[in-house]
Amino acid sequence: MYKKIALTVLCFFLAAVPVHAEGEDATPSPSPSEESQYAVSVSAMKAVLIDQDSGTVLFDKNSSEPADPGSLVKMMSVYLGITNLSGDQELTMSDAAFQTYSHDSGVLWINRGETMSAESAEYASMLTSANDTTAMIAEGVSGDQDSFVSLMNQTASDLGMTGTVFSNIFGISDGTQTSTAEDIALLVRKAGNQESFRTVFGAASYTIPATNVQSSARAIVNDCGFLKSSDSHYNEEVTGGRIAGTDDTGYGMAVSASRGGTNLIAVVLEEADSASAYADISALLEYGFSKFQTVTVSADQIGTKTVEVQQNGKHAYDVTFSVDSGFSILLSGDTDASSLTADIVVQNEDSENPDEITAQVVFSLNGSEIGTAEMNKKVTAVTEEADHAESGLKGLSKFDLFCVGVLLVLLLLKPMISFFQALTPPKS
Repeated sequence: MYKKIALTVLCFFLAAVPVHAEGEDATPSPSPSEESQYAVSVSAMKAVLIDQDSGTVLFDKNSSEPADPGSLVKMMSVYLGITNLSGDQELTMSDAAFQTYSHDSGVLWINRGETMSAESAEYASMLTSANDTTAMIAEGVSGDQDSFVSLMNQTASDLGMTGTVFSNIFGISDGTQTSTAEDIALLVRKAGNQESFRTVFGAASYTIPATNVQSSARAIVNDCGFLKSSDSHYNEEVTGGRIAGTDDTGYGMAVSASRGGTNLIAVVLEEADSASAYADISALLEYGFSKFQTVTVSADQIGTKTVEVQQNGKHAYDVTFSVDSGFSILLSGDTDASSLTADIVVQNEDSENPDEITAQVVFSLNGSEIGTAEMNKKVTAVTEEADHAESGLKGLSKFDLFCVGVLLVLLLLKPMISFFQALTPPKS
């Protein structure tokens, strides 16, 4: 795994943007330049494109303005199901849950008393936007929908979705439920840290096993055409997707995609129709992949560094710096990545106090610093015996070391000669 350093060099943005990174969320991502606002033409009223690993915004169109998210909210419902329920946990459609949604559309036709696994319910809610399975998830997690909505809002706050207010679990337009393109992209990014969420979000289809009511298995397919090989919108680079909306409320879509180590998330809201949503997402992804590249620097390439701490003229401590994993750095597509360097730079190296000594990995491009990352630090006390042994060897000159070597050879040679003499038969 690689940590992602937030956007550092965007050559076509006219200037480098220095950042300080201590992991993927250390520094807020810089806003895209004015030039990027017109690099892609989208018909969506709100849109955003971000680098999935760092959260860096690569394109923005009114992404912080409120909008009706529609059934994209089911991504939050599924995320909470995945994080609070085991996949094989059984959920049963209760009478109370059965009364909470319209049975005219958007359902899997789950009957009262029917039981299925939480995993099956999560796939149905994500892939087909089934309201009945979403009701089962909410009740399974929180006991009732009001409590689940409260959990949705608390989780949104915890994730930093400052422009989002949930009022129901289904995505029903009621005038109070609202979100933003940037918040939905953030949800996809944060939820994507869960492997189970990535699997459900990226599934083209799923088969729900037979239940206590339904005697045969049910095959369901993802409403998002990007994931279906038989669909005209199929895109093999798309790793996850969800489409939502109606002709009355407008269409929205959230998609993740990957090419050559670069991972992107694109969100559009308030589209006139689904065709416009597909076209805009395609344009945003192509823009991101063509204009940016991800370069990785492994932990082995960075290496380690050990600093000897002297106290009262004696070697007292070793301070060793290292990194747990490598780093990925997002650069503009036309940047010469071969000029990227990573160097370990130590601060307060001469201090007698090991606590004062720190180190960073400093990333540079063409000799100019573009980002930094803090390193792990391990302090080891040097024992007196080890210090004496080390000091003794260090105090010897090359001639002294040569003499010691000759003495060792002579000491070993004498018993060897005696051994071979013992093997030699006596003269007759």
